[in-house]
Amino acid sequence: MFAEELKYQDVARTTEVSFMIRQLQLEVQQEIQGNQQVFTAIQVDLSEKMDHCISELDQLAISVKNLQTLVLQKNTEPVYSPPVSLLPTSVPNTVKTDHLKLAFPTYGRPQDDPDPVLYLAKCRDFLAVQPLSDVDILATFRTVLHGTARDWWEIARVQVGTWAEFQRDFLSAFLSEDYEEELADRVRSRRQGDSEPIRDFAFSYRALCKRWNPNMAELDIVKMILKNTKPQLTSQLRGRVNTVDELVRLGHQLEKDLEQQAQYRKGKLHVAPDALSRSPVGFTGSASACVMVATQKEPDDFPVTLSTFWEAQQKDMEIQSIVKNLQQGHDDPMSKYEIIQDLLYKKTHLSGNKYHFRLYVPRSLISTMLEASEKAKKRQLRNYNKNKRDVAYQPKDRVWVRNYPQSSAARHFSAKLAPKWKGPYRVLQQMGPVDFQVVREDTGEGKCTVHVNNIKPCFPTAAELDAQEKQAVYDILLGESDDEDFPGFVD
Repeated sequence: MFAEELKYQDVARTTEVSFMIRQLQLEVQQEIQGNQQVFTAIQVDLSEKMDHCISELDQLAISVKNLQTLVLQKNTEPVYSPPVSLLPTSVPNTVKTDHLKLAFPTYGRPQDDPDPVLYLAKCRDFLAVQPLSDVDILATFRTVLHGTARDWWEIARVQVGTWAEFQRDFLSAFLSEDYEEELADRVRSRRQGDSEPIRDFAFSYRALCKRWNPNMAELDIVKMILKNTKPQLTSQLRGRVNTVDELVRLGHQLEKDLEQQAQYRKGKLHVAPDALSRSPVGFTGSASACVMVATQKEPDDFPVTLSTFWEAQQKDMEIQSIVKNLQQGHDDPMSKYEIIQDLLYKKTHLSGNKYHFRLYVPRSLISTMLEASEKAKKRQLRNYNKNKRDVAYQPKDRVWVRNYPQSSAARHFSAKLAPKWKGPYRVLQQMGPVDFQVVREDTGEGKCTVHVNNIKPCFPTAAELDAQEKQAVYDILLGESDDEDFPGFVD
């Protein structure tokens, strides 16, 4: 009876669980169907909205294209107005091309020329190739003006509406009242740089002269260029050229010759003249020893350059008196002096047609050269000892000794693969300030004296440290001394 009751309860519970499972399955299916319907509706709605957006974008593109066409047809204002004072009155023909990719000129950066007239000329050259409307030009200045010019434009752009107005206000703000005098000062003070080619200097100087005086004759420009060119080039070009093009062509060839001669005569540069034994550039005679005239740039801490020598000789009254006598031919052919490339040399006859030349050093440069020489010595000493440190070794110190093996084909030995250090060695005693006597630790042989640069400390390995600790314990237990000993060392 009890078993039947249990069986009945099991059947009832099973039926109830089955019913609940079926009900749960139906609810899940209904919920899934409902979610699918919602997702389908959302997808349809999104598709309709995307189609609507695409159609609006197409209409907007058509409207923009029509607007551009209308603006191009109705835009009749000039690209830029005629320039103001100090600028050409005629407007050059503008030729628009897509083959040139030019950048709008900048103004106000450290590398930019501070001349406002030159900047406006660069802008006109740009606009001649890439025409722009006044609106585009004025909008561009916010990105091409820097520093003070940008600060000025942030305020002035409210009152400027055309390219012509910008030129007028820009010159009023940045053009100095004594602009002509400033140009004259730049013309007088411009000098050829130590590493500046004659071609770059000549063309740049000619452009500067034309900006200062547009009516200056070509021959006058050539004379001014020769006055400010390097002395070694001036002496070779004076009286041989009449135009800037001739000066550049001949000067470029002379620069190449001087560079080849400087490379051919290998030796130390930038040192005191008496320390060199080279023939001066431009001297065609025979010389056993003399100073080398080089065009390389000298170090900043050694001020004795060719231009410095030339300027000092020009100011020295004694040298100028000797030069005057030489130019007037008062000295005999066996004179003690010689002028080579505008520089005065002392000449000493050796034998036959051999002479010894020394650059005549003015008194005003002697102290400068001595100070520079001492400064160079200190700098070289400091650089030499920059990574050096004092090392002290005591007797019985373990060291490695630098190995200098030699390759041997007969023994099939390559020095490149050999160890860089050998040992370990033990220091016996110090033989001098930088010398130590060492001996091999294992055999007590190979006693030698080595320089401190050829040894380095030898530190024990982990196994050796372990062995030393065990040996120290044994010595304590046995009551022996802990003094270390090795073959070859004698107390």
